[in-house]
Amino acid sequence: MSWVARLIGGPNWSVIEQAGAQPAASLAYPAEVDLDGLSVTLRTLHSGDEEALLAFARSLPTHDLMFLRRD
Repeated sequence: MSWVARLIGGPNWSVIEQAGAQPAASLAYPAEVDLDGLSVTLRTLHSGDEEALLAFARSLPTHDLMFLRRD
């Protein structure tokens, strides 16, 4: 991102930069994506995913939990 965009965006420039990196079209799920040479399958959550999701949340530092929805 250019210095002009950072200047205009002020303290929110990183949000603007991230928004610009979003794909133009939405993905159809399941979707195969490449993350720096690692192939990853993205899919919606299923009823059997509870334990894996809880294990992920429990592995996060406490201060990161405020970014997760609590439901």
